[in-house]
Amino acid sequence: MRQEESSRIARASRVFFWNAALFLIGIGAIAVVHEAWFRFTSPFPSLHWPLEFVSGVGRHPVSNAEVRWTNGLDYWTVAETNSWGFLDREPESLERAAAGCHVAFVGDSFVEAVEVPIADKFHVRLEALASERLPRLDVATSAYGRKQTGQIAQLSFYDKWIRRVQPKLLVLVFVGNDFRENSRSWPNLLAAVEEDDGRMALRAPSIQGYEAAFRDRPWRTYCVPRPVLCGRLLRWLDRRPWTWRRPWTPPWDRPGIARGYDFTGFALDHWKQRAEDDGFALAVLTNYDIGTRGHPFFEVVSRLAEARDVPVIDQSDYILRQGARIEDARWKHDYHWNRRGHQWAAEAVLEWLEQNQSVCGQSPA
Repeated sequence: MRQEESSRIARASRVFFWNAALFLIGIGAIAVVHEAWFRFTSPFPSLHWPLEFVSGVGRHPVSNAEVRWTNGLDYWTVAETNSWGFLDREPESLERAAAGCHVAFVGDSFVEAVEVPIADKFHVRLEALASERLPRLDVATSAYGRKQTGQIAQLSFYDKWIRRVQPKLLVLVFVGNDFRENSRSWPNLLAAVEEDDGRMALRAPSIQGYEAAFRDRPWRTYCVPRPVLCGRLLRWLDRRPWTWRRPWTPPWDRPGIARGYDFTGFALDHWKQRAEDDGFALAVLTNYDIGTRGHPFFEVVSRLAEARDVPVIDQSDYILRQGARIEDARWKHDYHWNRRGHQWAAEAVLEWLEQNQSVCGQSPA
């Protein structure tokens, strides 16, 4: 009897094993077919973003290089960096920049804006709008954006490149994670550090820090052949109400954010000093995630900017005044601006520029 029971258990185990194996093989085959189909129908199978070390700047995109980027769902963009390594048109000559009103925008991934073609970026849209509504200002624009940077690291963009075109107006694009980025001491970017006496000082990026950060990646390249199916599945799950998430903490209450306020003020002091030394007007454009009046982040940015006599352009307020929703400015599966978000950013700056034409040496008509 015991032998029959053992045989029955053994047969059941074999049946379970083979059923499980066939099930897993079937799931794997379906995944492989879907992955092959996604790759066959997608414009490109992998991300590609060549990087290099630039003296005084640190980690920076290679100039005149092709960039491929996607979130696997909303956008697939292919663009080329200019001779300064930014995803923008070629820099203007000094003569052309001086002849009109050159407006430079500086920021992180929202200004880099790899999610849309260069022609759809907010600064390019602003230039087109200004040529129609403010033709006598002769507005020309440029953008200097790099992901995972705050206003401190972005100072190196001005010192290395932007100063050459002598902008009449420079706009700092603020986003919610700038406070955190400003307080980080990245060895491969320009950073602020606290000295022993409590004062802050700038620390130049080092080639050693760059090599350490990219030790496991091929030199001068950033290429990720990630599975498309996994990326799509994870983004789909992330938007499901039943997906497990850690308890949400408002970003302005998270550890280290308040420390970032002091670093951000330090950054604004340096930007203000450069504006006074080089004779350009300085303004701030707040991204939708900063909120508007009454929002903790917006109040902090406003307080820091107004203490230094720097005007604030409120994108959220502009969007709401158009009768639109804030969430309409971003992609469905990505928090960066979609084409509409870029258009609203351009229109918000244009509205401010119409009321402040003196930054271009003009008075309102």
